[in-house]
Amino acid sequence: MARKRGISLIVQQPPAPIIAEIDHYKIEQVCNNLVANAIEHAPDHSEVRIRLAQVGTNWQVSVTDCGPGLDSDEAAALFLPFSRGKAGKTATSRSTGLGLAISKKNVTAHGGTIRVDSRPGHGACFSFSIPTHQDHQEKQS
Repeated sequence: MARKRGISLIVQQPPAPIIAEIDHYKIEQVCNNLVANAIEHAPDHSEVRIRLAQVGTNWQVSVTDCGPGLDSDEAAALFLPFSRGKAGKTATSRSTGLGLAISKKNVTAHGGTIRVDSRPGHGACFSFSIPTHQDHQEKQS
């Protein structure tokens, strides 16, 4: 999708791997959703930045675009099922408004948080943070 629209994907990651116990499928689903949304809302011939970092005892993924951005009311509703931003999907978009709600559920199931930082005219940064070590007391009981 990015290549067809001339959008560069800039990936930043730490030099050493970050070790975390995760459901790879569910976290891949979150990452795919955030990147696809960023590409969809980014202008042609712009860039989308994807950053992975360890922040304290968490690892964090952030996806930043230079799209139209969101106002605070719109941003607050985005993680609800069937919610879609006003920024407008393209005519060929097949959005159901479930991607961010599912992403929130997947991140929360890992003990993490997901958020958006944005303002109109300045793009959006969606990020999620997950603990590097999950509490497995429930499994030991």
